[in-house]
Amino acid sequence: MAPSPRRSLLTGTLALLVGCSAATTSPPTQAPPGMVWVPPGTYTVGSGETGEGPLREVELAGFFIDRLPVSEQRLLAFHADPASSGLFDGRRMGADTQGAEATTAAGNVTWAEADAYARWRGQRLPTAVEWEVAARGADARRYPWGDALVAGAMDPGARGPNPIGAHPEGASPFGVEDMVGNVFHWTGASVRLSGQGGGPERTDPELKVVKAGSWGRYERYNRAAFRTALNADVRSPYIGFRTVLPADPDGDPNLTAFGQQGAFDPHSYESSEALRQILSFELLPDRTAPAMLAAHIAQLQPGRKVADVGAGVGFLSYLLADRVGPDGAVYAVDVDATVLDFLEASASQDGLGQIHTVLSKPADISLEPASVDEIYLLGTLHCLSDEIWRDFLARCHRALRPGGLLLVHDSNDYALVERIGAEITTLGWELVELSDNAGTWAGEAAKTNPAHMKNLGNTEVEAILRKVEPDAQP
Repeated sequence: MAPSPRRSLLTGTLALLVGCSAATTSPPTQAPPGMVWVPPGTYTVGSGETGEGPLREVELAGFFIDRLPVSEQRLLAFHADPASSGLFDGRRMGADTQGAEATTAAGNVTWAEADAYARWRGQRLPTAVEWEVAARGADARRYPWGDALVAGAMDPGARGPNPIGAHPEGASPFGVEDMVGNVFHWTGASVRLSGQGGGPERTDPELKVVKAGSWGRYERYNRAAFRTALNADVRSPYIGFRTVLPADPDGDPNLTAFGQQGAFDPHSYESSEALRQILSFELLPDRTAPAMLAAHIAQLQPGRKVADVGAGVGFLSYLLADRVGPDGAVYAVDVDATVLDFLEASASQDGLGQIHTVLSKPADISLEPASVDEIYLLGTLHCLSDEIWRDFLARCHRALRPGGLLLVHDSNDYALVERIGAEITTLGWELVELSDNAGTWAGEAAKTNPAHMKNLGNTEVEAILRKVEPDAQP
């Protein structure tokens, strides 16, 4: 997609003004080993496009940044130091790391671990603004190497983090490599979001900003301006980090201006709790549908018309679209217009014309009567209130064709889910299948701390129900 005229004018002017300054402004000292200098100046961040924040100018002090992401080998050295005590629980830290693995970008690192490593080196994590400027340069390019995809700049077929420095063609104007296409990067920036859908218990008081982009991701995640916010305790093979050293550690004006707040416009789409939850799930390893639903989806026939209710940005919608094919239809239903805008743009970009977004109200899924063969509720039941859940299920019942299926998965031990399960068969549904490990509808494998919503895929409720016509109900 070509840059907007406004962006072209802005970035062209900055290339003349800031680019000249960047070329002639020398670092105050020689760059530390493995780091490069980003000079002070006025830079453009954001783009106004989905997921990339508003277009704006920022003033930055000069700083040093790691030329490459932190590698497994470097992380292992920190792990061997007593200073790392209490970190890396649940992460494989093999002392036998060697060869290509030793130089692979470190993933599966939580924000606290990345922050502790940076402080151990006498440095810190970059602010989101510093990271973006280091990646985009003075002319605010879309990718570190320019405005168009270039063969060899990253490995689109990678099945895991790459060896660092394997794609020098993807370097930014400042010589920073592997900013996209290898691992996402934790930053020092934080953002606070208000509750949405599931109420305040679903919202972490503070989320950490993650900058683009990584292996195995769609192109939209690998633009240098892309950003999102995740739980600090997410541990994913898609997320790594690098560190920065300010030119003046005592003053550190960039940290003051951009370190904790100001990374997000409060009205930008990243403020959507629903989007944050889905992206958190996307960035976790082995991203698949729950077992019983996955087995059903694998047998879904082309041409079927299905609905993904509570679709978010479309993790499940994409899986369903692949099965129903161009002759079928997937109705992605959500109450959040911002996530549906994101999904609609993504589906259009990926040529998935069978995905149709539907903006609904909490109790009204906004589908025509007898219009779909199946309805999927993935993590949706617990978001309903006690006042609307019966109406919601009645709307699902009406939207299904005779004999249509309702497929449910919910991984939260909420009392409301248990109540729905106890009454479901009296409300026009026949139980077809219940997963073996469901125990009860409330679930016996509840998360120890559901308030943090780690989306680790624990299966408490997984069921397939068939619509029963009124004269056939028990």
